[in-house]
Amino acid sequence: MNVNELRQLAEWFISNYPKLSSLYGNLIGPIQHNASQPNKQPVEGQLELLIAFLNEMNFEELSLQQLKMLANFGVDKYIGAFGASFVSSVVRTSNFDPATAAGKISEASNKINEAQSGFSAYLAALKSLAIIERVDGSDGKTIIIRVGFQNEASI
Repeated sequence: MNVNELRQLAEWFISNYPKLSSLYGNLIGPIQHNASQPNKQPVEGQLELLIAFLNEMNFEELSLQQLKMLANFGVDKYIGAFGASFVSSVVRTSNFDPATAAGKISEASNKINEAQSGFSAYLAALKSLAIIERVDGSDGKTIIIRVGFQNEASI
């Protein structure tokens, strides 16, 4: 992956981060309350909003290498359809344990926050080194094609 692709990934993640972080945070509050208080708060509304957002996330503009980078950050399982499945399974288990659910959702939120910090630091470094202007270089005449092989396959 080149510098420009990593910059594009960072910008994509940061553009999705405010809503993603807000929706995860909105879900954590009632779950933590339900884990420690006898009077329970509903979580269905926040849960549905988060699941809807996760399912609507657009990954089409990301390359396979960019998706692997999200996996390296450990956030791939907390965003998109995988994230929707994760959140749903944590909150809607048959023996719902609010304390465990709160811990797992908080862990997901922390991973997302760490990734955002990393991407923000990366963009700040590029900006401070004035690299962003130099690496864009897309003249419209160049096409990059990558071929990836799985396991023992090769040309």
